[in-house]
Amino acid sequence: MADNGCSPDECTYNTIIKAFLNENDVADALHYLQIMRGQGFAADASTASLFLGLLTDPNVNVADKALLQKYFLEHHGEDMRNDEANCD
Repeated sequence: MADNGCSPDECTYNTIIKAFLNENDVADALHYLQIMRGQGFAADASTASLFLGLLTDPNVNVADKALLQKYFLEHHGEDMRNDEANCD
């Protein structure tokens, strides 16, 4: 896209990620999430919901669920721990 003079934005990345997640392609979805974050964009609530929904989806294999859990613990684990500490 960028090679054609069209820079992707947050909406573009979210659409690509959602397409991969709808096909249960967790690895590529996480890859584009990393690219997106590297460009300074954040996933929106619906994209985050899709990622989290895969954890309870019986059609998603155990390896992909483990990959999701690992990614979110590595990249958001500290945020989650901080949120838990601030719940008092």
